[in-house]
Amino acid sequence: REMYVVVHSLLNPNAPPSNIRAVGTSMAMRAFDELDSAHGSIDEHSTALLGIYESGRALRLLLKLAYVNERPEFGIDKNWSESGDCYIL
Repeated sequence: REMYVVVHSLLNPNAPPSNIRAVGTSMAMRAFDELDSAHGSIDEHSTALLGIYESGRALRLLLKLAYVNERPEFGIDKNWSESGDCYIL
């Protein structure tokens, strides 16, 4: 509703806003509400990622990828792959 009033007053040539300060004042609280909801969303995503990290899924995935990449059965022999280097994932 507030945004409708602001846009209507800007587009209405019969009753334009008195100055830019009045427009800024009418939009300021809405802008802060939007920023607050954006920060809340970021906090929720951070909390979700923290839960994944704490569960150890990311660590298990990294360990599996390191195992595939390093191939411990070949020791330090770098010639086990077709190109002569370890596969880069």
